[in-house]
Amino acid sequence: MSIRLIASDCDGTLLDDDKKIDAGMSEVLPLLRKQGIEFTLATGRNMEIVMPFVKALDLRVPIITNGGAEIYDGKRFIVKHALALNDLLPIIEILEKYRIRSVYYSNDCLYTRYADAVNQYFLNRMNGKVEVKELHDPACLIKMELFKIVIIETDPQLLALVAAFINTLSSTHCLIAEDNLCTITHIQASKGKALMALAERLNIGFDDVAVIGDNHNDLSMFECFANSAAMGNASSVIKEKARYITEDNNHQGVSAFLWRVLKGEVG
Repeated sequence: MSIRLIASDCDGTLLDDDKKIDAGMSEVLPLLRKQGIEFTLATGRNMEIVMPFVKALDLRVPIITNGGAEIYDGKRFIVKHALALNDLLPIIEILEKYRIRSVYYSNDCLYTRYADAVNQYFLNRMNGKVEVKELHDPACLIKMELFKIVIIETDPQLLALVAAFINTLSSTHCLIAEDNLCTITHIQASKGKALMALAERLNIGFDDVAVIGDNHNDLSMFECFANSAAMGNASSVIKEKARYITEDNNHQGVSAFLWRVLKGEVG
């Protein structure tokens, strides 16, 4: 068994708190490729937002975007799990009923509803890489192809109530990803499922895949792949599930783990 594919989360993992790529990647990535090991991203960001990082790293295998809703090969989406219309309507209704701060993800734009300082903090993570539009008429959403909704609510009881309702819908999954924040995707969309599909497409065994992450939306990868590394800044849930612990995202934790792979310490 030897590692042939490594998938990393972006925010809190590959990116430091200033949203800059781990500085050690420029040295270690070429060495990985010489050993026949590919590196890719498995991110909650949409394709438009993540492409600057893909280009900076010169990634050569498909990437996983929108929390596993899509796999993009640089030219086209080879997997797409958009939110189903029959579920989207009741989701919009409950979010409007409680005036929940929401960010709706298409492939080229983010649409915000009930924007204030709380969800502006979340949007600042996007670092100006994608167009953001304020949504005045939620009815227009049903005409769009949407892959993810982020909801932000400071009342934990209300957040839990909304999440529980959404999880009763037939083809939608709502995951509490961080404090005060949930992600809504198609039930078939998860980073773990998408990475399994990508590994099969590349003819790579699951034991030859390693994953790196820091938060709840990375958990599905840790459940699907044994060679898992938690960042030093990761949540306790992720650290408990991980086989390896690396440095935090402000101290080049991803490249530190990649060096361990090169030294044969992983797998």
